[in-house]
Amino acid sequence: MLNFVGKSFRPTHINTIGIDKEQRDFEYEGKIVPVVVWDTAGQEKYRGALPKQLFKRIHGVLLVYDINNHSTFNSVSSWMELIKADAPEDTAIVLVANKIDLEHRVNENEGRDLAKLYRIPFIMTSAKQGLNIEEAFRELMKLVLTKNPAILSTLKSSTIDLDDTPRNNKNCCSRG
Repeated sequence: MLNFVGKSFRPTHINTIGIDKEQRDFEYEGKIVPVVVWDTAGQEKYRGALPKQLFKRIHGVLLVYDINNHSTFNSVSSWMELIKADAPEDTAIVLVANKIDLEHRVNENEGRDLAKLYRIPFIMTSAKQGLNIEEAFRELMKLVLTKNPAILSTLKSSTIDLDDTPRNNKNCCSRG
């Protein structure tokens, strides 16, 4: 999450305790998309701390597990149950295998098979190496906006339209 919100990866970073919330404006297809990220660090004890009202308002979820820790992979199904129970039906979900720079205790095919079972995209990332972080969010953005195209009309353009500035067609020396 730190990489995505513009902070650098720190090997000595202390894992999230509780729930962390960060926000960043993300440019997608010429529009500025405000993205709010809630990070529970995958800890089951904080799963119930997320208010049901929060789930009612979400558009997308990056469901991340640690490829070096099988228990985080095993908890994906319980997180999916929570999302299916409390989030809107059209919530976009991307399964993310993180820490691919470490030993793989969860086989890549296990992740791909689980994503196929849930009919969701799968992407492998390394926060440490900055690998595929933006791509994971871009994939999620694409799904969110495909499922909820009306959101696009509420977003600001990331470019400035100079043609909207009023013009004075008279030059300084004309007689008029």
